Amino acid sequence: FLMYYDAKQNKVYALDGREEAPVNSFEGILPDDPYGGGNVAIPGTIAAIKRAHDTWGTMDIATLWDPAITLAKNGITIDSDFAERIAEGEQYMKLFDTTRLIYFDSSNQPLQTGDLLINPDLASTFEYLVHVGLDDFYTGSLAEEIVSGVNLERNVPGNMTLEDLSNYKAVFREPVTIK
Repeated sequence: FLMYYDAKQNKVYALDGREEAPVNSFEGILPDDPYGGGNVAIPGTIAAIKRAHDTWGTMDIATLWDPAITLAKNGITIDSDFAERIAEGEQYMKLFDTTRLIYFDSSNQPLQTGDLLINPDLASTFEYLVHVGLDDFYTGSLAEEIVSGVNLERNVPGNMTLEDLSNYKAVFREPVTIK
């Protein structure tokens, strides 16, 4: 969820960018092994960011994404909590070449507290989206790559379709309030 407070209207907005299951999913489809394409949902973060920018954005999209691109290129320092999460998921994260390259060092050991996590592929993806537009994530060549990657995953193939991605919408919800 993305929360936004509009001071002029004294109103809080809640934008739901949660993931959704592919249409062809059904109860009991998830395999015993919780890692693989069969467990991948339709991501909503990009749609929520785009909807928020379209609704309230005041800066150009390249300026908005620049800090994230810089962090992905130059890296972030792993803190103890992050290092613990990597270690907890080690046996599963090693199953996938992409996660192994990001979260493990050249000796195939999990990154530790103080190590630098650099993700050039994420930086390239963000740069690409800034260049072609965020809609490409759901309707363009990037959407095709996502569907192919999910459905051809060797461990547990998925069942995502291009329609699943193109139909995804971030939606406004009534925010929960406590008085």
